[in-house]
Amino acid sequence: MDSFVNESDGFDAANPPRYESREAIERLNTVLHLPFTEGMQDWDVELADASRLGEFCALYETGGLDFKERFALMRLIVASLDDLLSVGDPGGAPELVTRVIRVLRKDCALHFHTVEYWCLLEEDDPENVFAVTPLLRQVWRECFEPEYAAGIIG
Repeated sequence: MDSFVNESDGFDAANPPRYESREAIERLNTVLHLPFTEGMQDWDVELADASRLGEFCALYETGGLDFKERFALMRLIVASLDDLLSVGDPGGAPELVTRVIRVLRKDCALHFHTVEYWCLLEEDDPENVFAVTPLLRQVWRECFEPEYAAGIIG
């Protein structure tokens, strides 16, 4: 696995985060001017915005974010990509898909639980998956299946 390990910001590849931290959400809300309100249950899904996906990707790629902020932002990015792909024939999608997949592959250890969630690994019926599920399953196969087979992750 091409794992992302950066001791300087405290990320432990053996224990990837499962949920966004409050601090990361607050910082991203400020930086991105997101309309967060107290009581939001699914921050990433509620604030997903396909029209801002390029902006979200640019911040991820160049924003000088710590691992908690990158983790939270990627959850927002994947939810936004799902929204984009849900519209049928979205303009500009191939370039954005390529950007998102590239970053997910690069930082796959950090985003293990995000990829796992959107993959719906136990679901065989294509009618019961997210629009982004096929892409995330591709990332899963490339990044995580070899490690599972070797007994490294799990």
